[in-house]
Amino acid sequence: MSGAASAQEWLQSLLQAGEALRERVRALPPAQLWLLALLSTAGTSIDSESLALAAGFSPAEIADHLAPLEHQGLVTNAGGRWSTAHDEIAAASRAALTVEQQRAAHRSIGEYHAGTDVADADTLLRAARHFLIAGDDSTVQQLHRRFARAARERGDRRAFSEIAAELIDEEAHSSRVSVLVRACPSRGVSDSGPRRARSPHLP
Repeated sequence: MSGAASAQEWLQSLLQAGEALRERVRALPPAQLWLLALLSTAGTSIDSESLALAAGFSPAEIADHLAPLEHQGLVTNAGGRWSTAHDEIAAASRAALTVEQQRAAHRSIGEYHAGTDVADADTLLRAARHFLIAGDDSTVQQLHRRFARAARERGDRRAFSEIAAELIDEEAHSSRVSVLVRACPSRGVSDSGPRRARSPHLP
């Protein structure tokens, strides 16, 4: 039996025993758990270079840490893009983090989205929602200004409150939307993005 087949059988047995899977994920080396948590937080596939930036690792370190995760069947690589192999694995990796580590993961993925060369409306929306979960209100305000400016440039004449509500998925009359609108001038909307900080590794 091939190693890949053995890994898949092992994975299937773990999926059938949720607690065993959670224990296995919690027992991963910190760097591997951090990568798994980032992939699960992103909810979409990420290429190695972008994952390295989000994780604060070098390309060589990324390769070293992803290889055992792939061997164990915890992550998959399709066309050079990485993702968790199953929703249960993603849930287990998030559950293994402290609240602060979860926020750090969302902040790192938010930086990944906001820092892309082509940050379109959908990308800015994803970034803002990750920063919102991370509790980084200042960066959400920066992203709202970028989001609102992009909306105006493509001819969107909606009120800033409606644009802000779309960005953070809340009602236009919510207090959080009001804060964003007050921080967004109608002229000279800033296009500056969040500063990238090296993501903390798990202890």
